[in-house]
Amino acid sequence: MHKAAVENAISSIGERDHRPLMESASNSRIVIYCQDGLGLGHLRRNIEIGKAFLKQTPEGEGQILLIADSPVAPFFQLPEGMDHIKLPSIRKVSAGQWQCARLRMSTLEVRKLRVSLLHDALVNYRPDLVLVDHMPGGAQGELIPALDGLKKAHPDCVIVLGLRDILDAQEVIMRVWDVEGAYQALRQYYDRVLIYGVQEIFDTARIYQLPDPPRGIHYCG
Repeated sequence: MHKAAVENAISSIGERDHRPLMESASNSRIVIYCQDGLGLGHLRRNIEIGKAFLKQTPEGEGQILLIADSPVAPFFQLPEGMDHIKLPSIRKVSAGQWQCARLRMSTLEVRKLRVSLLHDALVNYRPDLVLVDHMPGGAQGELIPALDGLKKAHPDCVIVLGLRDILDAQEVIMRVWDVEGAYQALRQYYDRVLIYGVQEIFDTARIYQLPDPPRGIHYCG
């Protein structure tokens, strides 16, 4: 992700009443959900976004909780003001299908554990903004109970989805997202969508038929 795209994302990521989030909250709390079971691209991108946010926040005021499941997440150096929760790792078997990567647990058991961890983290951390990477409902819909609980406990929290431009074949994404409740989650919980790409090159919103959230869809370049 180019530096300009990161800066573009940060400038619009938390706009509240046309103002950046860091100007409307004295001690902004952000959660970044990053499901990156195999590669490092998602994790690196979200850490860079977190770093950029902290650089633009008055010293000592911004704080970011990164929730990740990559086995290498604990080895990334994070800036001051940023910490992480490591979820039990899962690996993708096929589109929409996951299994436990390290623990000797069934798919149902590890999903139940991750759902509980996500719910408790979001509700108790009380973020001003949540940036969800790649999957509106999380892997297998695991994030939906947390988003629901967060909106009930902290209705002013802004929830933003960050997507790379090309996700997968159109029919695959639409089928999996429909089954997992991702489209419904977008309609019900999300305030804004950021797309890390250029609309003229690949119109992500049109291809995947994304619902238009209250604060719109923004292409970051």
